[in-house]
Amino acid sequence: MRPTFLLRILAIGGFLLGHAVPPTAASAESGWETGNGEAIPGELVRFEFEEKVAIFQDEEGRQESVASGELSADSRWRLLLSPVFARSFPTEEWAPEQTRYLVFAIGGPILFLLISFWICALILLKKANPLRALAGWFGSALLGGFLMGFYLVLSARSPGSATGILIGGSLICLVLLSLYVSAIYHTSTFEGFKLLVFHVFGAFFFLALTLIALRQLTQTFDLEPVIREKIMVPVGLLPEK
Repeated sequence: MRPTFLLRILAIGGFLLGHAVPPTAASAESGWETGNGEAIPGELVRFEFEEKVAIFQDEEGRQESVASGELSADSRWRLLLSPVFARSFPTEEWAPEQTRYLVFAIGGPILFLLISFWICALILLKKANPLRALAGWFGSALLGGFLMGFYLVLSARSPGSATGILIGGSLICLVLLSLYVSAIYHTSTFEGFKLLVFHVFGAFFFLALTLIALRQLTQTFDLEPVIREKIMVPVGLLPEK
């Protein structure tokens, strides 16, 4: 299977993400709704972390407060993934919920990127060694982080040339990472470059499918208690009972 096959799979994934949970006529405008199916007018503008209340504001400036526990399953997932929730943590001290949120926010993408790296290596290079995937992904992540950190510091010291430094640094970083991955898998630099690029898109695809599956399963099976106790409550989106 070649890259054209992967592109078709990604296109199918994007279609599924947009159509897996069609909005009802009542909630088509904003997409937010309560657990009993009532549409919530307006868009999310604020989340009160201590009170566990989401604030919505319509086009006329009217605000409505809805407890997070009263939102539908889809709306709670949407709230969890929104930047509004990420900015809602207390600023005066570091909350334990914030630590758990960062673990999920960082650990989740890393897991999907690693899985995608291994699967893309299997498809593109016909090599399924998990140890190579671990060495290739973590090594390139560390190398890329170090290089981009260096170019960020360099650009901060030369504001007038910051854009050129970052663009040039990104290209150099991509070339070096391609060389590193190709050395791990004993293949050409171009194959290493393809693996780096496709595994990023693949991670988005697998993450989207996982979110779709969870949203659908919570409507079919009784997974809500598990998701509530293992994800929603620990990160502070829902109150403890």
